Amino acid sequence: MHKYSSYKTYTPYISKYDPCPPMKVKSYSTPINLYLGFQPMNLPQYQAREALQKGTLWPALYSPYEKVKMRKPLFSKPQTQPELQPEEEEMD
Repeated sequence: MHKYSSYKTYTPYISKYDPCPPMKVKSYSTPINLYLGFQPMNLPQYQAREALQKGTLWPALYSPYEKVKMRKPLFSKPQTQPELQPEEEEMD
């Protein structure tokens, strides 16, 4: 049996003319309440303090933010220009 996830993925079209490196897989999240339909009776509830911390009264609607793996940067270190030294004026 597969574990339910509110994060979905898809593969976008990749053109050979794209100027940037392609993202082969993209993801997005869907809200949990899309899958609940009508609220069932006697749904378990969090205590008031925990509900305020989690942002919902019902554990069935709790959806924590998951860390999304970020793409690595194109450049490892920012390129800096060498500091220019002020030129000394020549005396005649």
